[in-house]
Amino acid sequence: MSKSDDPVRSGKWVPTGVERYEFFFLRDLANTFKETARDAERRLQDLKAVCNDPAGYRSYATALESLKSVSHFNLGTALELSFKLMLRAWRYPVPPTHKLAELYDALPEEVQTDFVGKFEEPPEGDLATSYVNGESPPALPRQGPVLREPRDYLVYLDDEIGLSGHRYTWEAVTKQEYRSYLTDISWVVRIVDLFLASAYEVG
Repeated sequence: MSKSDDPVRSGKWVPTGVERYEFFFLRDLANTFKETARDAERRLQDLKAVCNDPAGYRSYATALESLKSVSHFNLGTALELSFKLMLRAWRYPVPPTHKLAELYDALPEEVQTDFVGKFEEPPEGDLATSYVNGESPPALPRQGPVLREPRDYLVYLDDEIGLSGHRYTWEAVTKQEYRSYLTDISWVVRIVDLFLASAYEVG
């Protein structure tokens, strides 16, 4: 559908009260989850001072697990809501999935092209730190994926980091599973902000 044919993009669409309420509700909700993730990361930075104190290592390791769990759950939810908000703004169907790459694929081609042009790659270096689930998880080196296109990063967030799985609990401790946390969430926050701003322009 071209911009001229689309009542939303052409400016001819006047949202109903319910549609407007839904739009701003989703936008504010996504912002709240995003800011909660950022706050958890700030708190973790404040606790880093105990990392060099042997007596405080276990406390820091527990805080790392807990605060990264909080930040990643909220970050993944914010990103998912920002994609769904864009779909609603375009009046496209919202797929029944939490997978970020699948939600991205459901977006209009124009939106995907705009995202590719504005996407900022993360800073060079390790994207994530991986641990074996345990009470005092040691950091482990892992082979990183090959990331060439912006969509590849969404697949990475789905599969390696597990943002769409909402699975940040202690349930897998006995299974000794790997779990990975982003070392820097700012590049994902920028994706959330990009889609929220773009959805606002549409809606």
